Amino acid sequence: MNQSQIRRDELLFVVEPDEQRFLAMLRVRLLEEGCNLPVSLAARRFYSALFRRLSEQCSSGKTADEPRTHAEFYAAIRAQISRLENAEQTIACEATRAIDSVVQAWQLDDACFQESGEQFLDRLQMIIAELWQANGMSPADADADRLRRRLYLTLTTALVSKIRARTEFLREFGSIPRLLAAMTADHAEFCRFMAFCREHSPYVLFLVSQTFWRTVETFRLETRDALA
Repeated sequence: MNQSQIRRDELLFVVEPDEQRFLAMLRVRLLEEGCNLPVSLAARRFYSALFRRLSEQCSSGKTADEPRTHAEFYAAIRAQISRLENAEQTIACEATRAIDSVVQAWQLDDACFQESGEQFLDRLQMIIAELWQANGMSPADADADRLRRRLYLTLTTALVSKIRARTEFLREFGSIPRLLAAMTADHAEFCRFMAFCREHSPYVLFLVSQTFWRTVETFRLETRDALA
């Protein structure tokens, strides 16, 4: 595929009027980067990032509110494109950068896994509020503490199966059930385990991010189905 076709494809992606088709194309682009951020959150971040970048390129000094819905995004981008020089080239470049910003937002900071139990629970409540609202759900229907316990389980099982330090793990934590019981009793054990994994695998945060967001989205879907 030549550069002209790539630029054309990116333009068609950005100005896709149908929300579901746009989300499907966005999901493909993110998965190519290994990013499984829930697409409802990813879309909002993409809308904001691209809108801001294109606003900086437009000659008009008029500012507008950032789009929140796909219809608002579509209208705003069409208006911006009409004021851009070399629209295809600019869109291709800025859309790629906007995707990169979404991927960066998906990647979790190691520091969040060294927070206190209260801070970590607050973080989960903020994520729940944003994700649930993005999907037309009430955050009041979600149990953040239950999600925290679910994350203890999914992160522990995923990481133990990948790190090459089985002997060291058994010496430090015993068995997985024993570790999970300790985490439930004291969040500091979760922090200690995450630090242990980071020490034994420099690439662990990629797996952590994938497992974290998969767990959160699965939890949301289960909550939705339980209320149906």
